[in-house]
Amino acid sequence: MRIDRHDAACAAGEQLRIEQEIFDALPGSAPLLRLWQPLPALIVTLAEANQPNFAVAAARAADRGVAVEVRRSGGGAVCLGYGMWVISCFYTSVQHDIDWSYRQFADALIGAIAGVGITLTDERVAGAYCDGKFDLAWRGLKVSGMAQRRRWRDGESHIWVHAVLAVEQESLRYPSEVARFYADLGSSRIADPANTTCLWDCMPNDAREPGLLRRCGDAIATAFETGLDP
Repeated sequence: MRIDRHDAACAAGEQLRIEQEIFDALPGSAPLLRLWQPLPALIVTLAEANQPNFAVAAARAADRGVAVEVRRSGGGAVCLGYGMWVISCFYTSVQHDIDWSYRQFADALIGAIAGVGITLTDERVAGAYCDGKFDLAWRGLKVSGMAQRRRWRDGESHIWVHAVLAVEQESLRYPSEVARFYADLGSSRIADPANTTCLWDCMPNDAREPGLLRRCGDAIATAFETGLDP
């Protein structure tokens, strides 16, 4: 699997456009793993963007230095920012089982993070931002969320599965942005920042060393070099 890694923080909107183009070009551009560090942003759904108060909520987020971008998939708003990795995997498969794709991706990420000394589980963290069946968690707190887009064509699935992984303490600034966005939107959705954590806080004090973000990036890239089982 080819690895496309960006260690300098990137604008989320530009990266999402690039990844949409990669997905549209499947199977020609697969398999590919992209790793990038995001500038502060909220990635919201079309349903949220169609709410009457969306323009106000987006403007208030922008005033706080958080860009708002709209994605086509469902779920809920996702926060991005410094101290995080966005991990996106593009490939084709004869499998048409959505959970199978999530499981493969989750297992690869869990194995990678185990390499830096942290044991994660995949479970739904109810009440966290964009909570889903395959959140990655530590002691019941969300560390990573996952989503995917896919289409079935010519007897195979074209898969774009991705995750946001909170690594350093700086990343803990951003879950509260989802809650503030929902408040401004007038939404009843729950996105409690208390239900999230980051990998730094999962480590024993004597194991914490500078460079965790880089080490996690290295471990993830290595874990995916051989690709996912098609």
